[in-house]
Amino acid sequence: MKTIKLPSALHEVFGEESTLVEMLLILFFSVGATWGLFASTQAEWEALATWKFIVILILAFDIFAGFIANLTFSTNAFYQASSKVPPPKVVA
Repeated sequence: MKTIKLPSALHEVFGEESTLVEMLLILFFSVGATWGLFASTQAEWEALATWKFIVILILAFDIFAGFIANLTFSTNAFYQASSKVPPPKVVA
């Protein structure tokens, strides 16, 4: 598949190069999971102040995006090549 070179600000999410399929997968999963979470828990958050709701919405989206991004080849390749973050250690 054809890869797309990304700006350095997006490297920690998508890696240095990513495919369109991976980027769309991350975007659609994150939006869908965030919407599903808030749709299923509407009673809990509808009394919150608007700014609190927006902060929670952004955090939920970020967590879901990070979760699915960590499963993509491009993000894994970036972290394996990066000296900033060592690869995860598996303890058996």
